[in-house]
Formats: sequence, C-alpha cells, structure tokens
Amino acid sequence: MLVLPNRVLSSESTTYRQDRPWGDRHTPQVIALCEPVFGVTLGVASDELDTLEATDLVGPGLHVGQRIRGFKYLNLRRPEFTLRDSRPSGAKTELEKVLSGCGTHAFNGWLTQSGDRIGHWLIADLGVFRNEIERARKGLRAEPEYIPLQGPVGVGFRAYPVDQFPLIVIASNFVKVERPMIEGRQRTKAMRGLLRASGAVVEEA
Repeated sequence: MLVLPNRVLSSESTTYRQDRPWGDRHTPQVIALCEPVFGVTLGVASDELDTLEATDLVGPGLHVGQRIRGFKYLNLRRPEFTLRDSRPSGAKTELEKVLSGCGTHAFNGWLTQSGDRIGHWLIADLGVFRNEIERARKGLRAEPEYIPLQGPVGVGFRAYPVDQFPLIVIASNFVKVERPMIEGRQRTKAMRGLLRASGAVVEEA
C-alpha cells in the first residue's frame, strides 16, 4: 500500500459532538447539491444512523455520508474523499463501517476561502470503493494509496485520491473526474438543469 506524505489538520473533527455541528451547518447546501443527482428527496439521518452506520443523509435506497473540509485542503489537481480511520476512544471507525457495508455514497465538500459555503464538491460511490478494496485484498489490483491526515487528540483520517478508483465519482464540479450517473436512475432534463445550475459538470448518459 502506498502511503503519501502526511498532512496535519487544524480545524477538522475531534469528537462526535464537534463533528456533527461542523458539517450540519452546511447540510442545506449539501442536500441542494445531492437531490438533483439522485433524483429523490433527502433528509437528515438520526444520530443513531450517523454513529452506527456513518450516515448523515438518507433517502430511498440511499445512505449518504458527508464531510466538509476547509479551503486549504482543496486539491484541484487530484481531488480526494476522506474517511476517518482512528478515534482515541478506540470506537469502530468510519472506514471500518464503510468496509463492512455501511453507506451507499460519500459527499465531500470544500469550503470557499471565506468559509461561508461549499465551493467544490464530489459524490463518491462507496460500493465502487468497497469493490476496489476487495479486489486489492485478492491481489487483483494494487493497494489503493492514501494520505494520512492527523486531526487533534488522536483523530486520524485517510484521504483517497479519486483518480485511482475508476467510476467512483458520480457527480462533481471538478473538471472531468465524474462518471455517468448511477445506472437505472432517471435522468430528466430538469434534473440535469438543476445540477448544472449548482455548478456541477455532468456527463451525458
């Protein structure tokens, strides 16, 4: 497994009580960006779903996690999605929950320089991530590389560059990193128009 150079986080999550308010204040914008992609109405997950299944937003057939990061962590050349991989409490981590089958998608957003809204974002298909990790375990592909991120008081994350996972990004407003939307999802002109209005780049099916 290739581990890229470490980065230290200064403003990212420490405990659940701190994590959720940090992300929740941007949840209305996250929902506004995600709903046109999935074509369904999303709601905020319960605390139980959040803590046990790494889920922040729910909809029909959807359990979406969200992570909001500061502007200084934005990598335009090689976007990443992040998963928490350690807690000082030793509790089951977000990475472990995802690999055990929790979550359908992960929304990662980066704030603008002013910090008042999400400027860049992507939605990753966690099924693709799990499949690629399983293929690596079977020796069918190289181990995915990641960047270890260290938060305060023992919290750790892994940032996985999305370019090493074919088809993982279903929508984004980064240039040319997304794949066509989920197979079987209805893609109406209205949905595509809403998505483009939000700043996304969407490939035609």
